[in-house]
Amino acid sequence: MSDRFVIWAPMVHSESASKCGYCHGDKGENRDQLFALDSWAQRYVDKLDTIDIENCTIGSFVERMDVITYDRLCNMGFRRSGKFLYKVDPLRNCCRLFTIRTTPQELDMTKELKKCVNRFAKRIIDDDSCISTVASCDFVGKIVNAELNSKTFHTRFEPALYSDEKYQLFVKYQENVHQDFKNSPKSFKRFLCDTPFGSESVLGTQESWDQLNNWQRMKPGEKLKHVGPVHECYYYDDKLIAITVSDILPSGISSVYFIWDPDYSKWALGKLSALRDLAIIKKANLQYYYLGYYIQDCPKMNYKAGYGAEVLDVCHGKYIPLKTIENMISRGRLFILGDEETKPSKELKIIDCNIGKGSSFSTESGTKYTNIAEEIYGVEGCAFESANQSSLELKELYGIPFGEEDSDTIYHLKEQRDHAPSGIPNVVPGLLPLWELLDIIETGKITDLEGRLFLFEIETGEIRPLTNFYCETPQVKKRICDTIRLFGFETCMKVVILYNESM
Repeated sequence: MSDRFVIWAPMVHSESASKCGYCHGDKGENRDQLFALDSWAQRYVDKLDTIDIENCTIGSFVERMDVITYDRLCNMGFRRSGKFLYKVDPLRNCCRLFTIRTTPQELDMTKELKKCVNRFAKRIIDDDSCISTVASCDFVGKIVNAELNSKTFHTRFEPALYSDEKYQLFVKYQENVHQDFKNSPKSFKRFLCDTPFGSESVLGTQESWDQLNNWQRMKPGEKLKHVGPVHECYYYDDKLIAITVSDILPSGISSVYFIWDPDYSKWALGKLSALRDLAIIKKANLQYYYLGYYIQDCPKMNYKAGYGAEVLDVCHGKYIPLKTIENMISRGRLFILGDEETKPSKELKIIDCNIGKGSSFSTESGTKYTNIAEEIYGVEGCAFESANQSSLELKELYGIPFGEEDSDTIYHLKEQRDHAPSGIPNVVPGLLPLWELLDIIETGKITDLEGRLFLFEIETGEIRPLTNFYCETPQVKKRICDTIRLFGFETCMKVVILYNESM
């Protein structure tokens, strides 16, 4: 069972947009940017006091996951916080969060970034002649050269485990930078130490740590031995001044969090950490740097565009250069790439064999691309009627408790809060659409999961393989369907769903 993906049944977490860590539900005069699309803004922007705008995510708590699975899920728009694996509902959420990644080759070394590297080199090296030996445009060479010749600065990669030294720096950072005074060792461990990965990935081997801690000397083509969660601790004069929290994946480095000592604010450690991660990717022969989420209309998050990047189209499961869709996502809008001839009649099919592979969308064919999100998910979009028809068939033909949802459930009226969907909504961009789920069940493809997908009922302690989907209880069918919609059919081939029948 070591390669099993062990999850709790998927859930929706919604709270008031006022609790959003990015916009706090207040976009000032740009109130229309709370909405995913123009048609929804036109419908509700002058009636904000009558509707609920939410900070909405969909995900699962994960007990076990291998790094290869997480690599795939990262390229489907997922992120993790401790053991909670989630993706944002881009239609209902108050902010549009796009998965963003880049490569060392895409980085444009601006004057600001060059200055950051040069100042870093001068701070940690006494001998100026060592600095001048590397061209100013070669940021990787400058960082490597500076660190190999420094007697005052070093970093150490180590397992993502708790220590008092790390925790004290975390508290100092949270209180001084984020004015967050509600910290505890427990919250630090849950946020930055707990992982769903097995001990072999968390602890690694002495050989893998030795190689990683000597990344500056890795040879072209040399394969990195370590994958999994890491803490990279920065030391200056033997004092801990920063911690990079990352997941090293087969395809690259996924940034989780960065902590720095406010006493060293002049070092621009945030910029430096991104440049160092890109340098590590280059030297360690990895491919991508995953920067988390990009929010075009949020200054706290749109700086990531400065590292050269492409963002994920969650419906196609492919990456598009940010410069190609900048205008499409202005004012916080959702985008789905299409061409002038695309006339969707329902949500796009999730081509499961391609999803999560991290491939790029070809934009060099001369085709003129447009944003078709409005045609699918707008007020008059085709997704809702199609989803309601499929939900009726799923319920009537197979006893799966799906129900119709009217358009007021997208941004539901406050007086109708009790009528808002309690589970995963019928229509969510990036989730497998209900019409495709119905097709999987009608054609019998669902039987491919028999003997592969496992169910663990918590109260009885019984674990069993799925043997006949059609004979399961309505509640179990619904949990399986939610898991397929969220994670994709291919991922469900090795999933174990933990659930409580009474819930």
